[in-house]
Amino acid sequence: MLAQMRELGARWLLWLRLCLAIAFGGLALWVGAQRHDANLQLLAIPFAAAAVSFSFILFALRVEARARVLHPLTVVLALLLSTWGFLWRVPHAEHSAWLTLIAAVMFVVEVSFAAISVLSVRFVVASCVIAIGCEGLLVWQADGGVPLWLAATVLIAAAGAFTSTVVSRFERLASSLVEGEVARHSAHERSSALELARAQAEQVNAELDDQHRRLVLAQRDAETMTSRLVHEMKQPLASVLGLIDLVADDLREQPAAQAALPDLAAARAQGQRLLSMVDDLLAIARLEHGTLATARVATTLVPLLDSVVARQPLRSARIEVSVRGERELSAPLDRELIERLLENMLARTLLLARAGDAVELSAARDDHELVLAVKRTGQPVPLDARAVMFEKFSGGPATDDRSGAGLGLYFCRLIAEAHGGRIALEEDPRFAAALVVRLPLAQ
Repeated sequence: MLAQMRELGARWLLWLRLCLAIAFGGLALWVGAQRHDANLQLLAIPFAAAAVSFSFILFALRVEARARVLHPLTVVLALLLSTWGFLWRVPHAEHSAWLTLIAAVMFVVEVSFAAISVLSVRFVVASCVIAIGCEGLLVWQADGGVPLWLAATVLIAAAGAFTSTVVSRFERLASSLVEGEVARHSAHERSSALELARAQAEQVNAELDDQHRRLVLAQRDAETMTSRLVHEMKQPLASVLGLIDLVADDLREQPAAQAALPDLAAARAQGQRLLSMVDDLLAIARLEHGTLATARVATTLVPLLDSVVARQPLRSARIEVSVRGERELSAPLDRELIERLLENMLARTLLLARAGDAVELSAARDDHELVLAVKRTGQPVPLDARAVMFEKFSGGPATDDRSGAGLGLYFCRLIAEAHGGRIALEEDPRFAAALVVRLPLAQ
């Protein structure tokens, strides 16, 4: 904005100087011819020189890059040409002192022009210094003395100070206007960007809400189908187990068929395991929806641990399983859910155990908590598996293709949370891995 105003003012003043130089030069020629005064005619020479110089500068200003140099040069050139014009006249004037004062007034006008065209306090001060020097030269030529030069100097300095103040205030005003306009433009751009970002965010949120709704519906449909399938599977499984029991009873009465009894027992165990998995799926769905209420009864823990160990088949006869705890320790628990929790914890532990490892089931009271733990020696659980081993379908720290669907430890977590407790993999210096369930006890 300042540059545009400076450029516009400088061009108009340059045209004004050119017109004045032509006018005063023609006037000097005409008056000199009328009065037959050669000095007045010679006065037209500096005006002609000024007109030629200003015309050249106007032509050169077609290249905008030269404006920074040519505008200050115009002011200096105008001061010097004015001084030259007065130097032609002062030695021949009857009242040379008055002529020097008129020159001082012209210098004041040029200083004002400098303030308008250049809009720089430093250059206004510089033009004042040049003007005072030119005025001193004219006073010395006219033998005006020091008082006359001081008077002209005060006049020029006062004009310079006034114009400098005006220019400084104008610069501050223009700067504030520019800053305000830039701030408004920036605020408008930020507002537009925020509106665009808000619209895009709303669109993305709408798409995410729609996708979430679809996922919820799909998950609900999948859970409904799973529940129906599980219910449909229970009856055939129960029938298969009943048939296996009937066949086993018939074979026990036939001595020749005794060799098939172990196979039937293994088949029944696997069928019972499958039925337990179906029951777990049903319980998981009900626990996730909060529709399974815990039926708490006083439960003695150590006998419960013994029964869980007795029903769990071992992958290797060299795996030692032990139970530790106070025989009289009891707590109000949902016996069926806690029994399935312990079975899943033990099954996961035995799955990762190897020949020679030791597995320990324990129950203890720790302040106001009941602590149930299944611990083993051997290899520790990898660090990358610890963060997700209790998540749904994580599979836990799998070691082979028999690691399951990843619901066992997740089921344990749901049971612990249904009792207001928690499950975690804790550190024990005597064991490589320790699955620990902490349940709050009524105070």
